[in-house]
This record gives sequence, C-alpha cells and structure tokens, in this order.
Amino acid sequence: DRGEKYERFDEALDLRTDLRLDSVDLVSLVLEVQDKFRVHLSIADLEQVVTTALGMHRGDAVAIAYEDPGRATELVVMLVETAATDPAEREALRQRVRQVLIDADYPVSEVVLLRPKTIQVTPNGKLKRVELKTRYLKGEFLNGNETS
Repeated sequence: DRGEKYERFDEALDLRTDLRLDSVDLVSLVLEVQDKFRVHLSIADLEQVVTTALGMHRGDAVAIAYEDPGRATELVVMLVETAATDPAEREALRQRVRQVLIDADYPVSEVVLLRPKTIQVTPNGKLKRVELKTRYLKGEFLNGNETS
C-alpha cells in the first residue's frame, strides 16, 4: 500500500542499516533521495507493481540492482520476459513498464526485454536473482535480447 509506505517514511529515515547487494534475496534497495534522505524499497515491490499492472505472472518481471562505481550509487534494472518479436510492440512494452514504475514512484535505470524462459527459478520456486544479475553484468542480455 503506497500510503502505508509513505507513513513509514519517517521510520525508514532513522534506520542506518547498510545492506550489501550481494545478499539479493534479502536486499532492501537503498536509494539516495536529494542527497539527504535514504528510502528503503523492496525489489519485490517493484516486481509486484509491474506484474500486477500489466497482468503478468510472478517471475515474468524481475528487478536486479547493482552498484555503479562511476555514479557511486545503486542502479535498478527491470528484466521482463516477452514473446513479442515486433519492434514496435517490444518498444511499447518497454515504455509501459517504465511508465508503470514512474507512476508508482519507483526509479528504474533500465528495462531489459528477455525471451520467454530466460528467468529461471530454483527447485524451491525462488527466482535465481544472482544468476540473472551476473548474466546481465556480463552483457549476456544484449545479444538477441533488447535493452532500453
């Protein structure tokens, strides 16, 4: 609930916990806001916003975060599976995902469209976030999988 999230904003400002992005399953994404405030956002919140708004299943959209040393900040990338092959349709989906996140006040650095079944899960049903992050950082999603 967005209202509840903002009511907890003052409490979140008092938290001084620094989380490592390596512990992806438990990570709360820490974003700098106006160089004064720290807001803790859950990666799962970003995914739920996208999947709910676009009528997708859990696991069709996965958010990953990584530290950008050049900017001294964390960047968020939304990975979205789609069977669409038409460039105009793919671009429309990319823009819809970006707009849904903007409307929900969630920042995202990039939206990457992936072929179906690129996002894998463990035998227990957990998303393989570390694997996805590693593959993204290696540039594996550039060939045959468009990025924005």
